[in-house]
Amino acid sequence: MTPEDILAARGKAIPVTVTTPAGWDGVQKKLPPPLRAWASAHGFNGEPGRHLVAPQPDGTIAAVLAGEDPAGDSFALGRLARALPAGLYALEGASNPRLAALGWCLESYGYTGTGKPSPQVARLLCPEGVNREELLRQAKAAFLVRDLVNTPASDLGPDELEAV
Repeated sequence: MTPEDILAARGKAIPVTVTTPAGWDGVQKKLPPPLRAWASAHGFNGEPGRHLVAPQPDGTIAAVLAGEDPAGDSFALGRLARALPAGLYALEGASNPRLAALGWCLESYGYTGTGKPSPQVARLLCPEGVNREELLRQAKAAFLVRDLVNTPASDLGPDELEAV
């Protein structure tokens, strides 16, 4: 998947409510009662690195709750790209939405130079206020460097490197 595939400009997305342990009490009071009960039944309390997927009655995903580092390591929220089922998600409440979105893109990288398809990852709706084009440039640059590092030396001579 390319960064453009991963970071959507628009679409109907599943909400990912981001919280910290300290902010959990306030967040859970705003949740619909079924989601609050689901979180309580699963012991979710906003612990950093932990997430909880809440289903709809028909089995589809209603919402996701995600714990963020109280020190503000929003970059770590990118791990959700591989942890969540395929779909389009929207972060709500991340302390640094730009870093969270960049982390999401970078976590989604998969080397495809050997013909292996890249692994399926969850997609993210670009957070409001984040410059999508700037973030895509950063992600594309990181993908290019990682492709160069992962390409076997026998496949990347001077001519091939110049072409890249």
